[in-house]
Amino acid sequence: MKSTYFVALFFLLLISSLIYNVVEDNRRVNNYFDFDEYIADIVIIDNNFNKFIGSDIGFINFDFINDQIERANFNINKIEEANIFNNIADRSLKKEFLSIAELLKKKMRIVERLKSHNAILNNSLRNNIKIIEHIEDKRYLNIFVKIVALNFNSEQSMDSLKKQLEEITPKNKFQELFLVHSKIILKKMKEYKALK
Repeated sequence: MKSTYFVALFFLLLISSLIYNVVEDNRRVNNYFDFDEYIADIVIIDNNFNKFIGSDIGFINFDFINDQIERANFNINKIEEANIFNNIADRSLKKEFLSIAELLKKKMRIVERLKSHNAILNNSLRNNIKIIEHIEDKRYLNIFVKIVALNFNSEQSMDSLKKQLEEITPKNKFQELFLVHSKIILKKMKEYKALK
């Protein structure tokens, strides 16, 4: 009778151990697939950041960029919280991931600054579009065309435009506002190109 209990207890422990191992293996496999999904999403997000950084100044969907930044942070945090690297024999992988995560965070800070510059540039460009309608002096229209062309023709000299802006003396509030926004555009465009 004792041996029957002993055999039953042994099989019960064996089955419990097997169930525990299966559950743990499933958890590890799920963690791996989650890890793989997070990494793939980070790669897609990084490509979207590259497209944004490489694009010309224009009207962009700031909500989309904000969503991409949130998703990147979420993925990085999930990978760090999962402690997946503790179960991987190659210890350098964690170091490499942390290095990549830091580079991605740096890129996100640059993207945030580019977003800010883009918003300021678009605001000043929209204002100048409205203002130029009230200015009859052809010099202002000439400068306006050159400023708009800066986005498409990088060979256009910003310093030359800045000099032209400084040589003009405004005669009314529209001309004065035009000059203010034009100087903002030149300053932010220079910073924007440097950030890129």
